[in-house]
Amino acid sequence: MVPNRGLTGGPELDYHHGMANEHDSLYRTTVQDPHWRNEEFQWARILASGRPAAGMVLLYIQKACTAFHEFEPACRAGAVNADSLDFFRRRLAQRVRQVLITMENNQLDAIKGVRELREILSRVESAETVEDLAALSETVHSINHILLDALEVRSFV
Repeated sequence: MVPNRGLTGGPELDYHHGMANEHDSLYRTTVQDPHWRNEEFQWARILASGRPAAGMVLLYIQKACTAFHEFEPACRAGAVNADSLDFFRRRLAQRVRQVLITMENNQLDAIKGVRELREILSRVESAETVEDLAALSETVHSINHILLDALEVRSFV
């Protein structure tokens, strides 16, 4: 599970857990930034863990994080109309709610980060401006890391 340099020169993750053969256990990335590369390798480990619920939570938290990360710069650039607050509040809240529902339905709602994610949902639902929503982007990203770290530990127990 250690990132290595692949035959093509790109970093790779050598991960044999539950794989049919060594070739199936390799994942090569083109991401060079260490933070993003490590995050991507973590996703690969969770997805390869054989735990569908953890994989689906990963998918839904990434969708939520992406929605916030796309919304925030659009808002800062003036591309989001203040009259759209209700629309974006509903859309972003639904992304967060989907993560929480999936976790609850799969007995993953007691892991580290869930309480914070519930707080984020409350803040999204009560946001008074589109700027308030945009300001949550990095907080959502931080909680994403906390949840995925907890999911990864749980996936290999």
